[in-house]
Amino acid sequence: MSGIRIFADLNRLLSESEYTFSKINEYPKLYLAVRTMLANKISHSDIIIQNQQLLTWIKELNVFEPNDMLEILEMSLREYISNTWGIIPPSYLQDNELKDIIGTFPVLEDKTNFEKSVLEHYFEFSFDITELTVITIEKICFAANFAEYKNKLQINCIRTILNHQKEKALKNNRNVSLLIEMLFESPEIFIKIVSSFAALKGYPKELRSRFLEEYISELSNLSIKQFIPNTDSIPVEITNAIRVELNSLLISSLTLEEVIEIIRCTSGFLESEFEILINFINSTVHFDRNKLIIEIKSHFNQFLTKRPSLLFELDLLVSPSFPTEPDFEITKEWIDWAELEYLPYRRWQETRKENNELLDSYGNLFSDWIAKNYLEIKYSYPNTVMNLLPSIKQKIDKQAFTLLLIIDNIGLRWNDHLISLFKKNGMGLLKKDNFVAAIPTETRISKTALLSANYTFSKNEQDYRKLTEQKTSEQFQNKQLFYTTKVLELKELPHSVDFAILNYLMIDDYMHMDQNKMASPKFEVISNELNGLIDVVCKSLQHRPEIDIFVVSDHGAAKITKESITDVEQVFFEDVVDRTERYFCVTDDQLNRYRSKIETVGYIFEKHRFNLDANYVIIKGNYSFKKNMMDQYVHGGVSAEELLVPLLHFHRSTHKVNQLNVFIKDNAFRFNVKSQITFTIENTNQIPVENLQLAILSHFVSVDNDTVSIDKIDAMTKADIKIDNVRIMRKGNTVPTELSISIRYDFASKQYDTVSKLPIVIKTMQENTFDFDF
Repeated sequence: MSGIRIFADLNRLLSESEYTFSKINEYPKLYLAVRTMLANKISHSDIIIQNQQLLTWIKELNVFEPNDMLEILEMSLREYISNTWGIIPPSYLQDNELKDIIGTFPVLEDKTNFEKSVLEHYFEFSFDITELTVITIEKICFAANFAEYKNKLQINCIRTILNHQKEKALKNNRNVSLLIEMLFESPEIFIKIVSSFAALKGYPKELRSRFLEEYISELSNLSIKQFIPNTDSIPVEITNAIRVELNSLLISSLTLEEVIEIIRCTSGFLESEFEILINFINSTVHFDRNKLIIEIKSHFNQFLTKRPSLLFELDLLVSPSFPTEPDFEITKEWIDWAELEYLPYRRWQETRKENNELLDSYGNLFSDWIAKNYLEIKYSYPNTVMNLLPSIKQKIDKQAFTLLLIIDNIGLRWNDHLISLFKKNGMGLLKKDNFVAAIPTETRISKTALLSANYTFSKNEQDYRKLTEQKTSEQFQNKQLFYTTKVLELKELPHSVDFAILNYLMIDDYMHMDQNKMASPKFEVISNELNGLIDVVCKSLQHRPEIDIFVVSDHGAAKITKESITDVEQVFFEDVVDRTERYFCVTDDQLNRYRSKIETVGYIFEKHRFNLDANYVIIKGNYSFKKNMMDQYVHGGVSAEELLVPLLHFHRSTHKVNQLNVFIKDNAFRFNVKSQITFTIENTNQIPVENLQLAILSHFVSVDNDTVSIDKIDAMTKADIKIDNVRIMRKGNTVPTELSISIRYDFASKQYDTVSKLPIVIKTMQENTFDFDF
């Protein structure tokens, strides 16, 4: 047999080749080609005919040839798809329907599932479902192009596929038949219904029935216990009703336990709920504020993960413990006290716009101790800004790429916010520390100390680019250094650069700005600025497989009220050499003449003793040497707010996650009997998984709390998670064989979620004659 195949491609689906014939006048050429192949016994040659008359003539020719010389195949669409793209369309689709979507085939992604590939091409999601799960609904909710749905439904093939998928869904889950019908009729309305139920499900029955009465029964059968919808799909009349209901419940609550139960009944993903709760906390003094905040953080965890600015706002409401009275001998004890006790309470007090004289006195004790011991700190304490670069030099030398992000005037106030922002961008925190700024806490002094690693200062304004090129580069001679003050320049970094310094100045500008000239509250503006900064920084460097970022600052700032003024000119003299809010400079002669009087209001830092460019008199307490019309944030002094600065080390590398292994220790249960389920979770990754949440999804399970959490599972270890008071409920005659669960967790600063089905066994009463619960 010669193996010559003649394909009848009358629909012209096959691509043209040397032996493709589509015109009547090409018959002589076709005839010659066939005769030549037969004469020369050319094997495995294909001829494509795309004209009906040519096909008729070649069939007549074949009558005069031996039967095995020519094989004429008429190519159907189904055969074309199968031969060309390696996927077999389902048998219920006819050729005339397949023709409607012929242009789809080149972009099929899943060659094992024809319907799924076609639907995802047209709608960005698939209806290939056996039950409506959290993952299925969330995918529809966030990926669906509802505007195109009705238009695409006019395509015969799409309509047939959807009808088939609907029949399959109804067969597998008749308990939600009304919702399945709605899903296929209008996915947009379906998502509105399900999203509304997810928002309302914890509220009183009357409120749910008011909006969803005809769907309540079926909605209760859906596995959407962890479903977080696109809140834009929830009608405004429902969110308004929730606001009124939640506020009414809170106002009428009498005990802390009642308020906590109300928080747990909220959806946990509506910003309107969050706002009502925050307003309630701010207006309520007879409940434990911190317990309520802890409950809100837990219940709104995923919502706050996506909105770090709101998490920061919530953290500001937490009332820290009032600091103990400081009385230490060791520098580190003073610094730890300031970081862990004094500064948290000071920041919280400022958000409440309150004053506390005892707290002020504790702050003065810290400043007194610093001023008295500054020389020893300067030369003996390792965590000073001039030691910052030397302390991390060895790490930077070994790293593939390092960014030193110097945020002018950031202080320690924004540490938690920065950590949250970097985590959102896939950067893990490796180290958190604090350093002592140079005194006076001026940019030109402390930033010079940071970049040059010494305490020799010039009174002239510093050229930090030149300083970096001269001093910093000396410390890192094996690195190609790049310095900039513009964050967008990071996008254009040459690949050869392996150490970049971004000296970011905008936060300092905002801290000094008049609040009356700002459209929003100062810290809200700064929060948004930091959000944008960290996003741009991380995205600019995302093409690098491994990066390290050190966040540091030169100084912080202290809040000075407009009433806290000490007039230097009236108290001392008019011819002050230099003056800011927090210090003034004097000549040697003025210092000698007025020393005793100056010491009553300021700390004296003599230029010869402290290696400075002038004699500085730094004001004591939260006062200013300049009269101002408003409260403001200033620096130059020796308060803990101005003096302590952060060192945050973040790292990102490409990690591939291994899915967690999950199984049930004892998977045998009896219907309607309370049991304890123990899930064993194995982490086979080389780094920990964190913030893990496990939820039971199966609708036949009755349990007091279907979601449990665990903070961390270390690398290459396992952990047990137990859920008490679980009942497997009988639903008709069906005996369940699998338990559906969802697991969400953080890995390498990214969030993952999976749905698993774990095998279970239902024991009959006969099997357990002597195993009853008493």
